[in-house]
Amino acid sequence: MGRLLRSARHDSRGKPSLALLAAVTALAFCALHMVVPALPVLVAVFDDSAAHVQLVLSLYLAGIAAGQLIYGPVSDRFGRRPVLIAGLAMFLLGTLLCGVAWSLRALIFGRVLQALGACAGIVLSRAIIRDVYDREMAARGLALVMMAMTLAPAVSPALGAYLTEWLDWRAIFVLLGGFGAAVFAGTAAWLGETNRYPAPLDFGGMTRSYAILLRSPAFAWFALCSACTSASWFTLYRERSVSGFRSLARAAQYLRAHDPVPDGNIYAGQCRGGSVRATHRQSAAADYRPRRGVKRRDRGAALVHLRRVQRLGIVPADCLCRDW
Repeated sequence: MGRLLRSARHDSRGKPSLALLAAVTALAFCALHMVVPALPVLVAVFDDSAAHVQLVLSLYLAGIAAGQLIYGPVSDRFGRRPVLIAGLAMFLLGTLLCGVAWSLRALIFGRVLQALGACAGIVLSRAIIRDVYDREMAARGLALVMMAMTLAPAVSPALGAYLTEWLDWRAIFVLLGGFGAAVFAGTAAWLGETNRYPAPLDFGGMTRSYAILLRSPAFAWFALCSACTSASWFTLYRERSVSGFRSLARAAQYLRAHDPVPDGNIYAGQCRGGSVRATHRQSAAADYRPRRGVKRRDRGAALVHLRRVQRLGIVPADCLCRDW
């Protein structure tokens, strides 16, 4: 009976909006990158070392990594909707704690809560797409989610820098709280349950599955590739941007007679304009229907090469930043 009720609930709400799933995914990356411009300010505010303040970033990433091991199996058992809503509620709680943090330890604890909550969106948005869409539509949906993952780091550092300069570092968490509340409300109102066939929790099976993955060469190479490309986001955090953000900062400098962006707060990273364009190419490739014997494996290889094209700007951007 419970399964029938879940199925009816799913049908009554229809398929989830891809825009909502993209917003759910972007939330975690906005919270990650928007705080970076405030790190030098936090050193002065809490009168602590830069190494300790950087735990605001490091432990957030640790929370994201740990949460990915949990949300998948738990949502298989209890459903996507309640687990995602619980994760978003945890994100809002962590954001509130960060906004009122009275010490660096409180801020770091709030950031860990933020990460553990926001990670639900990263994991479950993809699971929901797999639940409700066929292969071709799922490929388009995943491409849209990846585009959100690219756009969020492109916009968030600039927003964080200007909020820190014009208002206060706590304004960053006010904005994140508003974004999180909007996503929470949209999820509660419009997202139905998509997991029609719950599976029991099997911790022994989970452990064995992780062990099999760790022994797989294909998984190891894919994980290494993903780790390297993700690390490229942070290679230039301590340099100014040589792309659009630099021009934006210079324009504001003339308007306000001083540089509104503290040195090292906005990064060149991946030359985001090219990165976004490459993501659009991925979406187009995912939408392409194979003809004349083109295999899905070849389509996958094309997507991998497009991801490589995204990263071609890293090395020259690094060299340019060192001279500028």
